[in-house]
Amino acid sequence: MNILREYRARDFESVITIFRKSVHETCSHDYSAAQLNAWAPDSLDIDAWSARLNNGGVFIVEQKDSIVGFTRVDGHGYLDLLYVHPDYQRQGIGKMLIERVISWASEHNIKQLVSDVSITARPIFELFGFKLLAKQTVERHGIFLINFRMKIEISI
Repeated sequence: MNILREYRARDFESVITIFRKSVHETCSHDYSAAQLNAWAPDSLDIDAWSARLNNGGVFIVEQKDSIVGFTRVDGHGYLDLLYVHPDYQRQGIGKMLIERVISWASEHNIKQLVSDVSITARPIFELFGFKLLAKQTVERHGIFLINFRMKIEISI
């Protein structure tokens, strides 16, 4: 059974592990090894990640006392994190997380969500009605990656 809850500081290591595994395993068919390493390097700015996760709406999905996915949206409606552990994909976890972010945005009178979405994640965002605004080339640690700026209008 999946449990959806708010992020707690003690979840930090699990969230970072899911981020890295999701990027390196799930996205490996859409991005090169160099791109994956630039996106999710071995060394992360722990202070920046901690501050980011302690701000906005941050939600976790647990299954059998293990964190299997997480998301974050800021107070302006920018959804900047949505990751599901590779072993738990296609089980509705991403759906639960996106639905919670949309609900959170509505509760906070946010009228639209915007996200920079990977090639890999684009299909789930489109399933929820996110519309493509632009294809982008972004730079991470000197390496260039393709992603997509997408948005959805929220009915309040």
